[in-house]
Parts: sequence; structure tokens; C-alpha cells
Amino acid sequence: MSDIADQVRERDSSKTDQREKRKIARRDKYRTLELYLPLVNWVESEDARPLDYERDVLYRLDWSLLDAKTLADKLATEVDADRSHMLKLTLSEGKEFLSTTEVQAIQETVSFDPVYATRSVVDIVPNPWVARALIDNLLNALKKRGFDDVRLGAASSYILEELRKWLQQQRDVLAEKQFMADVSGGRIQFRLRADRTLWKVPKEIETDRPMNAHQLRGNSGGLTEKSVFSPIYEDDFNGDEAEFACYLDEAKALHWWYRNVAQAGNYWIQGWRKNRVYPDFIFARERTGKTDRIHIWEMKGDQLEGNLDTIYKRKLLKTVSEYYRAEDGIKAGTLELVGQAGEIVECDLVLMSEWKTEVLTKLAN
Repeated sequence: MSDIADQVRERDSSKTDQREKRKIARRDKYRTLELYLPLVNWVESEDARPLDYERDVLYRLDWSLLDAKTLADKLATEVDADRSHMLKLTLSEGKEFLSTTEVQAIQETVSFDPVYATRSVVDIVPNPWVARALIDNLLNALKKRGFDDVRLGAASSYILEELRKWLQQQRDVLAEKQFMADVSGGRIQFRLRADRTLWKVPKEIETDRPMNAHQLRGNSGGLTEKSVFSPIYEDDFNGDEAEFACYLDEAKALHWWYRNVAQAGNYWIQGWRKNRVYPDFIFARERTGKTDRIHIWEMKGDQLEGNLDTIYKRKLLKTVSEYYRAEDGIKAGTLELVGQAGEIVECDLVLMSEWKTEVLTKLAN
């Protein structure tokens, strides 16, 4: 959520909105530069299009590989029954509010409803018949463990909660395996193509910063010089990001850099999970006598190391950089962009505490 936090605005309808959107153009020296990046594409025969999560990943999962017994074996056998509370409401004379008194708690007689359960998980398992079959298998496994109708009814909420968590985990496991199989089979590719299945750095970007907003300044006090767009505003970065951007800007081997934010029109990488990955920075390192080496970096705070989102993004970006190869003879860890001979792109997830060492290493090599 940190990627979109700055896009949340509190509006006061009684005041004139001072943050109207306007266009920012490229710097003159980058105005005619054609900057392309590959997308993750779904390829059939000679046709290619950007990978669609629902169509190419979710709807092709083989749910028959799941065994609901593994979930049934984990569930607790004793669960507190759902209870409702009877309240007595009293409107006191001359007062404008109700006073309440709890009379008693009533234990509900509930039965497990497979139809309701199916509706509760179709956002995870989109085929309702498949979802219903999984639920039936779960109920059969629970009954073998000694769950009768009364116990199933009493544990309905608990079972559904655990079922949703289990299905989400298993969906991601199935999706990753299928994604990797499609990569191996050439159905999913990460290449710069000569058709529309690529991303181009825009000629203009939008901002709602006021004209007199503070611009980003480097350690020397001067304004940035190598960002693709100008002006670049200080408030568009947090402290760590600002330091990183300024460090890049002052690196001699750097050709250009671009701040990529999580919004429509910006660069994204689709993986085996629904949400797209919008890497934070894209920058190009000059190579003597050769085309640029482009780096696509997702930045994470150290406190996020080890969480599921960080693990997923690191693995996806590593897959993009190491597994996908455009042509024979290109070493693992790089991807040659077809149509821009010799140009290389590398993707990575970098912790805030690591970026200085990483940048020094990349720019030195």
C-alpha cells in the first residue's frame, strides 16, 4: 500500500482544489530517445499478447490436484459453537438514546450449508462445480474424523475461514507451478517484440504537484540531471527513495533513470498472482561501445524482508532475469531485447540497506 499512499487525497468540497493535474515533459536530451521494455507475454504460435492472470493462469489451474483431506486433518475437532446474544432495548423518558441490557446468550442451532460455502469461495475457485466438489471432499474427510452434522454446524464459521486460507495458499502453489511449466514450454515469454506487446516510456507524465513545489536536489544541492522527466518533485519520494534517486543521478556511468509508480500507464510485470508488480525504479547504465544495460528494481524496506509479498516479488523478478532467455548463447541472469541488439535488461528486488552496494557493483562492472 505504500506505493499508492501518496495518491490518496482528502478533499474538502468547501475549498477550491489547488492540485489540478498537469503534464510534465521529458528533458530535451531524452525527448527523442525511444525507450522500450518487454512485457510478460502469453504466446500461441506467432501471436502474442500481455499475460492475463484470469485467462492464462487462474482459469487453467488443475484443482483436481488438491486433496481436501490435508486440510481436514489439520482442523481442530473442538470448536466453540456460534452464539447470539439477546439484548433488551429501553428508551428512557425524556432521553434521545437507547440503553441496552444483555439478557442472555443463545446458542444457535446451525447446519453446515455447502451451497453457501461454495458461494463463499468462488472468488478463489472460479468454477462453482469444482468448488462444490472440493467442499464435498472436505466434508467427507471431516465426517471420517468424527464430525457429525451438529459438530459441522457448530464449526461452520471456523471451517469456512480455514478453507478460504487453505484455498488461497494452494491456488498460489498451483499457479506458480503452472507458470513455470508454461515458461519452460515457451507459452510465457519475457521478450521485447516488434508488435504491440511491449511497454514504451511515455513522452509525458502527469503530476498534481503545484508549480512552486520543492524539486528534488542532490547532495551537492543541485537539481537532478539524469531523470527522464523534469522537473522532479521532492514530495514524490520518501526519504530512502530520494537518497537512492540522487545517488543514481550523480553516478557517472548512469545514462538515465525513471521513477515508476503503481498506476495505470506505468511499467508492470505480471506473474502468477493477480496483482501486477510495478517496480519502483528503472535506470540505464552506459556500456562503452555498446547499448545500455537496463536495470528494473523493486525497492523494499528491511522490515519487509521475509514476508510473503517480498518473497514472491523477488522470485518473480529473479525468474524474469535468470530463466527467460531470448536466444541461445545469452548467459543466465540476462535477457537480450530482440530488436535492440546488444541491449540487456536485469530485474531485481533490493532492500533499502543493500542498494548502495548493489548500485556500486552494477555501475562498476
